[in-house]
Amino acid sequence: MASEKVFFKSSDGTRLVGILGIPDGKPPFPTIIICHGYSSSKDSESYTTLEKLLLPTGVLTFRFDYRSHGESQGSWEDLTLGGVKDDMKSAIDYLFTHYQESIDKTKFVLYGGSFSGLPVVWLTAEDQRAKYLICRSGVIDPLKWYKGLYDLRKWKEQGWIETGYNRKYDIKDPRFSKLSYKLIHEIVDLNIEKVVSRVQVPTLVMHGTADITVLPDHSHFLYRHLGSKDKTLMFIEGVDHWYHGKRDEMQQTIVDWINEKVLQ
Repeated sequence: MASEKVFFKSSDGTRLVGILGIPDGKPPFPTIIICHGYSSSKDSESYTTLEKLLLPTGVLTFRFDYRSHGESQGSWEDLTLGGVKDDMKSAIDYLFTHYQESIDKTKFVLYGGSFSGLPVVWLTAEDQRAKYLICRSGVIDPLKWYKGLYDLRKWKEQGWIETGYNRKYDIKDPRFSKLSYKLIHEIVDLNIEKVVSRVQVPTLVMHGTADITVLPDHSHFLYRHLGSKDKTLMFIEGVDHWYHGKRDEMQQTIVDWINEKVLQ
């Protein structure tokens, strides 16, 4: 097995950084693109652990930092959901261009969670190169989610919102300051139900039943409106957004689903 750090650009020129995990054996390999959550990165333990579990099964992994996160370029104020979706598309473009002989295009998986939930679903609905979808604890309706966190009217009027301190969850995080309203402006008129209904690929939807950060309602909505007839809704009992205490179970559920749906 081998690991490579790679650099590529999104369509607007934003420089992105990823880690390619290449399994032993003869290519082409089943491939998964791993997309992290809000204020996280490609190097989060959840994603590096998943990589370690999948590589011995012969799956090529590609975890990368989308804009404004980790080692990739972009200011926090410039973060948008459409930009994240474009970064994901650029990751697919990069693999299909530079590693086309290494990837099995019929066994190509997109995996996103939390903040990257809607972008990864949105991209899967548009890009036929995505053959399988995994969405873990995804924010599927960001307007509903942000409405529970911030004053949307104030956010729209002043053009930005302070995110370093969140009164609802009493979270202080000095790393992140302001979010521009353009983050959600581009999805105000997006028919999310219609987007979800256009997803026709086999899909795993996962959530923790005790998640108060992103309520399980998001996964219920996603599962209910998916256009795919091959869909699985998996709840892990009693865990929060970060799957504390049952993280191994969460990871193994993903691996087992990939083994059953992709590798068989």
